[in-house]
Amino acid sequence: MTRSKKGLTSFPSREPDCMTQFKKLSLDEVIALVDLSKYDTVKIFTAGEWADAITQRLEIQIQAHRDEYRPDGEGHRLLLEMMKAPANPPHIEMLPTMRESVRDMNVANMQDEAALLQHDSFKNIPATTLPNIWDEEKALRGIHHDEYAHVEIDLDTPNKHLIEDFTRWLKSKRKKVTTISPVKMHDWTEQCLLPFIDLELLCKYHGHAISHQEMGKLLFPDEYNVGLKDRIGNTVKPNSKELLDIEVIRRLRAQSTAIGGG
Repeated sequence: MTRSKKGLTSFPSREPDCMTQFKKLSLDEVIALVDLSKYDTVKIFTAGEWADAITQRLEIQIQAHRDEYRPDGEGHRLLLEMMKAPANPPHIEMLPTMRESVRDMNVANMQDEAALLQHDSFKNIPATTLPNIWDEEKALRGIHHDEYAHVEIDLDTPNKHLIEDFTRWLKSKRKKVTTISPVKMHDWTEQCLLPFIDLELLCKYHGHAISHQEMGKLLFPDEYNVGLKDRIGNTVKPNSKELLDIEVIRRLRAQSTAIGGG
């Protein structure tokens, strides 16, 4: 892909030599790696595929910080490998920074919960309302932790029945997850958030800066050269930062699992 007044132009089956060589790239070489035609399938991404694509980029970003954006670092190798098929992410269950999905609660956990229940807000509340008081607890904490739930398991129950009961319970809980609408995911596609993230990462690794106006022409080559600077600065850039968030991944993963989407 080359730069022109119209933006990016595709050249079939041509990969820059830099795909196998870890070296500083020119700006034109960096831009050549972001082939918009390779992002076509993003239009039909499921929630699970969005979760995988975001996870892949967040892991590369984490590694990039560890590498201090050195072209010979592991993050750069992963980034170049991803650019061969940027819309075909591997399925990644969770980020290395996430806590275990199943774990034993310890005494400190239970003391923490017990202390919260001593708060005046919980006095005179019937025990039958227990499933509803966690919203109050979250308000007291000043945080949200919808991704974790408190359960009691009868270890004397045969595995078959236990798994059946847990699967049924899990489906009912995940139905309550705040979903990300297809309209929202369509907006992510229309705003070219994934190509923007990839191009920004590549530029950081190779010491290049692209103005918002130039970035707009590269990402939206078929549109009139009007308002592109503001679109990048006011919409694409802030939305790309919001996209690279563990909470977004959790919501997408949960709703994908709830509807059987992977």
